[in-house]
Amino acid sequence: MINDPNTHLFKEKLRMTDWLQITQYEDTKQCYDEFHEILHSHFESCFPVKKIKIIKMKPRPIWNKADIKNIKHKLETAEIIMRVKKDENSTELYKHLKNAFKESIESSVREQDAKYPKKATNKSKAIWEVINSKIKHNSTKDENKSTLSPEDLNKFFLNLENKFHS
Repeated sequence: MINDPNTHLFKEKLRMTDWLQITQYEDTKQCYDEFHEILHSHFESCFPVKKIKIIKMKPRPIWNKADIKNIKHKLETAEIIMRVKKDENSTELYKHLKNAFKESIESSVREQDAKYPKKATNKSKAIWEVINSKIKHNSTKDENKSTLSPEDLNKFFLNLENKFHS
């Protein structure tokens, strides 16, 4: 990882290195190899490699369907035309293609979700996987979440009691 403390350490190691040992070789290739080896070892010791695990997402099979690819290509073309022309007809065409694209993806996802349990060896588990994927995906879109705090609720009931007694 390259940062300021490591850079200072690297500079210090380069300063402390005895560079005269490189000149003892007659052959320039050997001199270069020795120089490169010293530089490389200092670099490796001062700037350790940070390994990051990268997980490549597998594309869903719905994107491989020809009709979805065709609509996506038309949608991208219509978007470019809409941005260039900026007229009402191209905007309507873009909106129509966008809705058609969304509908085709939704129908493909429904088809895929229906086929998955049929192919699975453990059908019950496969059905629950489909259900959980839908529930977990939709649970993040909690638009009707209550903003009522417990204190507000207590105040409401306390005021309700006062209203009945008066």
